[in-house]
Amino acid sequence: NKGMAMQWLQQWYVSARKVGIYNIVVIATDLEAFEWIRAKIGNRVIDASRLVSFVERSGGHGMGDSRITGVSNLGKAFDWRSSGYENIVVQRATILKAILQKTDTNVLYSDTDVHWIRNPDQVLQTKYSKYDMCLQREKGDELGDYNCSGVILLMNSILTQEFLSIWEHYIRKRALRKGFFTDQEEVNHLLLDMKNGRNTKVIGTLFYNSFRACTLDWDEFPSGINYFSQRKKGRGKISKTCSSKICKNTIWVPQLYKMRRMKRTEAFLVHHNYAKSNLI
Repeated sequence: NKGMAMQWLQQWYVSARKVGIYNIVVIATDLEAFEWIRAKIGNRVIDASRLVSFVERSGGHGMGDSRITGVSNLGKAFDWRSSGYENIVVQRATILKAILQKTDTNVLYSDTDVHWIRNPDQVLQTKYSKYDMCLQREKGDELGDYNCSGVILLMNSILTQEFLSIWEHYIRKRALRKGFFTDQEEVNHLLLDMKNGRNTKVIGTLFYNSFRACTLDWDEFPSGINYFSQRKKGRGKISKTCSSKICKNTIWVPQLYKMRRMKRTEAFLVHHNYAKSNLI
């Protein structure tokens, strides 16, 4: 929305252009944001409320009036776990599906709290192109272990579009229950169901055997925890957000700025999803 764009979009857009990423599209979730962004970058912004009116159609899909409704304070940057934040992020699967359906291009999606360091085009084509979808890692390296939906590679295929439809189904079903949630939780529930052969009626047996997914290397596409901290061998722990085996023997130690400069030359981006403020 406009508030989030004012805080994050400029560094996202300019850093991408500086490293040679030019085929950029910005998604605005409301008309106010769309007009504000269009005045600055022209036709590289899409009004998602016209592309797919998820918010307006919510009542017709059994979502109820208390969830996924119109967002007030459009010019505000919403805090994590706020209702405004929830209303925006749960549209992600719906919007991405609509984009893939209306184009024939592959998509590298990222949140706007990402700063681009290098152009990832070559590594995406050589290392990840055999997959239908790849997501960013957090502490775990396995699919469904709280993978981050802030950076997603989507190869434009019928299978990928179907995956987004199922993800959207999970989001809509979860929205019927009370309590804060994010689309990220639901994509991980979906990936775990696929891994364990659950919910076949919704997912489909053929889909299990055909869809190819992966996690993006955490040094190449690091989330905040893997950029601002260093992974070391130690007595780790299994938790709700890290159930991979690696977490038993790994700890994350804060890394000084000088060490980040020396050791993070392989990173294509840094995701500020562990930042408490952007005033540093």
